[in-house]
Amino acid sequence: MDIARRVAEASAPALAATHRCLDAAVSRDLAAGIAFEAAEEQALFEHGEAREGFTAFLERRPPVFASAQARGRSAATSAGGPGTAGGSGGASA
Repeated sequence: MDIARRVAEASAPALAATHRCLDAAVSRDLAAGIAFEAAEEQALFEHGEAREGFTAFLERRPPVFASAQARGRSAATSAGGPGTAGGSGGASA
């Protein structure tokens, strides 16, 4: 479960880029794969969550990625968390 928790707390854009790089690695030679990875990395640096990652590192704290929080909220909603039709947030009968 530790791995699942760590993935859930990770940056969604970074996870997607990792997936794209792994997919690309099987169909390209080394030089093309490195170029593809460099382009993905550059795109991540232009994303807002990169700043949070660097700031958290410099402040010696775990990063809090907005995309991970959004995934957590949507998972709680779909699982019937408080405030949803299936959760315990409503009035009891």
